[in-house]
This record gives sequence, C-alpha cells and structure tokens, in this order.
Amino acid sequence: MSADASERSASDDASALEAPQNCVELQTAVLPAARLLSFNATWLQRGMAYHQLRDPELSTFVESFLWTLDGRVCLNSLRVAWAAVAAATPALRTHFDLNSGPITTQHVHPSLEELPFSVRAMPRRGGGDC
Repeated sequence: MSADASERSASDDASALEAPQNCVELQTAVLPAARLLSFNATWLQRGMAYHQLRDPELSTFVESFLWTLDGRVCLNSLRVAWAAVAAATPALRTHFDLNSGPITTQHVHPSLEELPFSVRAMPRRGGGDC
C-alpha cells in the first residue's frame, strides 16, 4: 500500500469519527461491518456453566447488581451511556448457548441493539412512589 493510500485511509477513518451525536453513532462509525462472533467455550467456561446449572443459587460465577437512582432519570441518556459502556466491554455483550450441541458456545454481540434493555420502576423502601 502506498503512503498516499494509507493517508487517505487514515483520513477517511478520522472523518467517520468527527463530531458523533452520541456513543452509539460512534460505535456504528467504527464498526460498520460488525457481526455476531461465536466461539467454543473454554474448558473453564464450560465448568463454570456446569456448576451454575447444577446449583442456580450459587453466586460464585454470576453476580447481579441493583442500582437505586434518586430523582428523575432520563431513560434515553441512560440507554446511550449503557451502550457506550457495553460497546467498550465485549464481556457485557456476551451470552453462552448451552443448547448449541455437545460444546457450549459463547456469542459476542456486535452491539446492544439486539440485546434486551429493560427498566423497572420499584417502590421506594418504606413506601411511597418512585
């Protein structure tokens, strides 16, 4: 590749990153041909899945978090922020298919668009509305 071609390519990449509206657009600009990636789970991952299925109450490998947010929450801003974190963290976009055949498969999704995002309003402790 000539120096001119590499300079053109670099400037094309830079123009795709100029002034994104939000992180979701930035992700789309950087990964235009993103696709689902699938891999066989490692022996360690298969062992973790086995123990979790054997004892679902076990929290050794699966940890859940619940955040309590006071005040009004802009759901669109929350979705954009979560998309930015997930775009930078493939583990947050990964799921394991335990029914994929004899070997457990892990799938890394290219974006959150195909993954669920749900919000549930919970009553405050001690009564009252959200």
